[in-house]
Amino acid sequence: MQVNEIRNKIEKSIQKSMKSEKLTFTIKSGAYGHSAGDAVENLIKNILKNDGWDVYFTEEFIEKIFNKIGNDKNKINSFLDKMWWSDLPIYSKNQLNNYLKGKHIGGYQQAGADIVLFYGDDLRDEYEKIILINAKSHNIDRNSRAPNIISAQRLLEFCNKLLSSENKLKYAEYWFVGVNHTSIGKNTAEIKSIIIKDLFKINTNKITQINFDAAIQIQTHIKDMEEINQTKEEFIRKLSNLFIETWYKHSNQKTKKYEKLVNDINSHFNV
Repeated sequence: MQVNEIRNKIEKSIQKSMKSEKLTFTIKSGAYGHSAGDAVENLIKNILKNDGWDVYFTEEFIEKIFNKIGNDKNKINSFLDKMWWSDLPIYSKNQLNNYLKGKHIGGYQQAGADIVLFYGDDLRDEYEKIILINAKSHNIDRNSRAPNIISAQRLLEFCNKLLSSENKLKYAEYWFVGVNHTSIGKNTAEIKSIIIKDLFKINTNKITQINFDAAIQIQTHIKDMEEINQTKEEFIRKLSNLFIETWYKHSNQKTKKYEKLVNDINSHFNV
């Protein structure tokens, strides 16, 4: 099954589920930031799993891969070098070291994705056939600024590595899945919509902001992402051009700001 067919099937299934029942999820009391997002990640994974898809949290997928290769650091590193998804990456050196020591690998908070959907026939032979999913939530009760969705610098570094291998670029698949919800109780939320967007189809002209003051994060609501017909290469080129144009504008503004500050300070001295 082609990736676009998979997406169409998932979107139709989600629409059907939302028409037939009220979808809700619970956020643990006091949870915030990444911890609050855990509830949404669990929700998306369960929806996909219940629909028959082979899905994992990233740490589950990585541990499964390590187990199939075996406790051999050289073999694992050699294998990972060939995989497009290892360039993001979705695993850490600490997880690998834990595995080699026979420990539980644990999670990786900085993983480049939250969920892995495997769409091949046999994980032993088709490791490259996965879709990385970045899960995001938005409480529509609140008028909030566009959230951080991914580091632009990290994304471009990933894309640069993809371009070095025709095979890696061919298989690279990355989705944003946005869950828009409203509060119906202290810790309970009702889902109003679930939106899927393909990273490589995003119209870079409609990206709200690249915030160089906040870890160089791309900021936009998933619902506001516009998809257009373009190749992966075209998306990467457009994003890189947007990045450098935005950087020049940002750095020029900061240079003027700091020059004025320094000049104001120096004006207090008899120089």
